[in-house]
Amino acid sequence: MDEVSGTERAVAEALWAKVSVDLTDDGPHEAYLAHCTEHELLDEAARRYREVKDELDDEEQELKDRLDKRLAGIATLAMAKLDVEHEPPPTGLVMRIMQFIIVGFTVVSLWLLVRALLM
Repeated sequence: MDEVSGTERAVAEALWAKVSVDLTDDGPHEAYLAHCTEHELLDEAARRYREVKDELDDEEQELKDRLDKRLAGIATLAMAKLDVEHEPPPTGLVMRIMQFIIVGFTVVSLWLLVRALLM
């Protein structure tokens, strides 16, 4: 994972400032989350949304619900990113070569064991 540059963090800060102005406006949220997704800052985004949600009063339940949806969306984005980055298990030729090596090692080990017992 590449280190996030100071410039990208500064852009995230500026986008978050726009989100903070009006938490009910979807446009700034989408821009902020798109930037955070692209630059691997979803953990920071989740932390910010959680902090804002935790600071809200009980009277602001509708906004809390909206922020819960944002947090669920962040979790979904993070999981999707993990699925994309996950390397599939080896198949085909690579798997055959690994099986050949394992069988060969087992046969040689058994042969050496029998030889040692017969001496």
